[in-house]
Amino acid sequence: MEKQLFISIVINNRYLSKIIFKYVSEICYEINHSRRHIDWYLLRESPNLLALNRYYDLLKQWFQRYRYEKIDLESLVVAAVIGGSIEIVDHLIDRFQIDRQTDRCTLNTILIAASKYNRLTIIQHLWNQYQFEWNYYKSMVLAPYSKNIDILSLLVDRYNKHELFQQQQQKFVEIDYDKDGNVFDNAAYVGNIEMLEYLRESRTKDLEHSFIFIKAVTSDQLELLRYLLASSDFNHLKDVHLVNNLTALDIALQRKHQVEIAISLLDAGCKTRYTGIMNRISSIGSIKLMESYHRRNFTEPTSVSLDHLNYYNYIESVKWLQSHSYPLTATTNAMDTACRLGNLEVVKYLHYNRSEGCTMEAIDISIENDHVEVVKFLYQNRTEGSKKMSSQEISKWINENQKI
Repeated sequence: MEKQLFISIVINNRYLSKIIFKYVSEICYEINHSRRHIDWYLLRESPNLLALNRYYDLLKQWFQRYRYEKIDLESLVVAAVIGGSIEIVDHLIDRFQIDRQTDRCTLNTILIAASKYNRLTIIQHLWNQYQFEWNYYKSMVLAPYSKNIDILSLLVDRYNKHELFQQQQQKFVEIDYDKDGNVFDNAAYVGNIEMLEYLRESRTKDLEHSFIFIKAVTSDQLELLRYLLASSDFNHLKDVHLVNNLTALDIALQRKHQVEIAISLLDAGCKTRYTGIMNRISSIGSIKLMESYHRRNFTEPTSVSLDHLNYYNYIESVKWLQSHSYPLTATTNAMDTACRLGNLEVVKYLHYNRSEGCTMEAIDISIENDHVEVVKFLYQNRTEGSKKMSSQEISKWINENQKI
């Protein structure tokens, strides 16, 4: 059946389409284990979704039905590029005279999107059909997101030739890396070693302005990070920091799920801005990470605050710190926090092993969070009391809320 006939007879019939798309939903669930799909009527009313899903004829019908002065042209064009239909892209260029635009949405908008979303045929089509002042640099910078080395090498070659031509014309072009980005950073962000090796040879000048280690950490690229640390071509950048002085290790130590990344950076002797680094490490709650740092730290163990420990691996961390002679300090905030989190084990440990105690906030916040067992323990063992309730009221609250 022809596509247009199918649409006119079947899709536009609400009863038939409801049955059809019920089974489409079931098929999507079987394949993707998700029932997320777009209602046909919503899709038909959205030019972006029509362009994204390559419904060229329906998109033209949409333009006939609606006024589109306030349309978000840039997002529509990007959707068309992601969809990959040259026919739709050309239609939008013609309808909105994009090839004559100098701002808002230009042919460079299409080129940059095609470079980012792995649409090599659209890139080649643009260059074959249109004469324009192409933004090769921005397209090159975003090309790693395509994960296509052919697109990256094509754009690097174009930009290198453009750069050489500018130099021959004695037009010095200074790259604003903060504004326009760095191709090495994006290659590191997507974790593509092949791209980084290629760029090392073809765009060497950009490397010294990059934050490849920080990008590898922020995108959880453990294998890439290990490659960078082991490479003499890249490891001299391991301590490059951002404007706020954060290094790659600092960022890893702020993320509790990046234990292996933090260990790799510690093993490589990376720098950190943290002065009491064991305080930071112990807050993550990983004994493995604590051991890794301890093995490589040849100074006398520094004091660690119990206020900073991870409350979901607290006792194990305390035992490890004590066994390795780390002096422990604390304030009332340690027990207050344990009460707020409802961690009775930690509350008991601090009560029996430390003298700092807690504040009156401890029992109040425990009541607010319905931590009945914590409230009961504090009521029976501590003397701080409550700011909000009398002893009799607390006893009554415990009796009313504890499980029988």
